[in-house]
Amino acid sequence: MSDVANKSSATVPDTDSGLALDSALLQSPHAAAVDDILTALQASRHGLSHTEASHRLAQFGLNTLPRTRPPVVINVFIHQFASPLIYVLV
Repeated sequence: MSDVANKSSATVPDTDSGLALDSALLQSPHAAAVDDILTALQASRHGLSHTEASHRLAQFGLNTLPRTRPPVVINVFIHQFASPLIYVLV
């Protein structure tokens, strides 16, 4: 087991996911053993089971970022004149 896992530390419940994460794992997950991380995340080296994946999909939704509208070209042009540097260059 890794040094991180051998340290006595409190378990921090993750209220969003229902997982109990070790505070040492939260502080330095890069230094923890792979098996410790997989155990904390309730996963295996082969990934999530179909049941667990379905459960997490229902709980958290799709792994997507919200889409934002691109800026309007005229607004970008107008904001170029907000910088005082543009007047120094002219």
